[in-house]
Amino acid sequence: TDGKKTDIKEASSFFLQNSEKKAALFNKDGNRLTDFIFTSAGSFLNGSALVRKDNESGLINENGKMLVDFGKYKYFLSYAGLYKVTDAENNYFLIDGTGKVITDVKDKKITSFIGINHFVLLEDEKNNTYSIINYQGKEVIKFPISSSSEDIPEVNLEDGYFSVFYNNKNYIFDVETDKEVVSFDTDVHHCVSDVSEDGNTIILNACSAWYTKLNKKSVKVFRNNKTIDLTDKCDNVFYESEVLLCSKNYKKNLLDKDLN
Repeated sequence: TDGKKTDIKEASSFFLQNSEKKAALFNKDGNRLTDFIFTSAGSFLNGSALVRKDNESGLINENGKMLVDFGKYKYFLSYAGLYKVTDAENNYFLIDGTGKVITDVKDKKITSFIGINHFVLLEDEKNNTYSIINYQGKEVIKFPISSSSEDIPEVNLEDGYFSVFYNNKNYIFDVETDKEVVSFDTDVHHCVSDVSEDGNTIILNACSAWYTKLNKKSVKVFRNNKTIDLTDKCDNVFYESEVLLCSKNYKKNLLDKDLN
């Protein structure tokens, strides 16, 4: 989106099943890349798919190359382009889509975010920390688990940015670089709702979704390295034909460079 590497790439290959209920991999031109050997096959996510041959599982890429051979791990669980695997000695690991081991997860809990395939949440019970890991296996942020909060971190992705909210702190990151753009104290998760073409102005609204516990109006604008709260002035802030507008009581008002 907007020239940024924000989306997990779409699959260029697909599986077809024969009359014997065995699947083979084909590319978008219709060329068969593997034999009909798979008893089951998952969807491609970030270039890899989980496949099963009889009682063994492995990972395959879109060219038909096995990234993790059958039998290397006993069990696979898929998490947003990453995989929790178990070896013959009952050791648990988190691996990426290429088969590279990211970390041991013996005493760690992995959680996916609703509707977000770019990140997983890693809860380290031994060290009492949360980590957010992107689909390439990189740790984006880590923080201690708060004894005063029963909630777990929330993540939202929009317009080339992602937001993280936990323990009354909101973080905004650039997806392409994973660098923090801004952070601020708040009692509600703010999501990116609009961004100027030059990227210098980011509009933040309180996230609202069917699974959120709190629906609260809040409007903030990040510009010139400052976060300005416009909740009292505006019901919503948005761009229309590259003009920044503030809507209040169903009327549109033009905002100047100082957001007045």
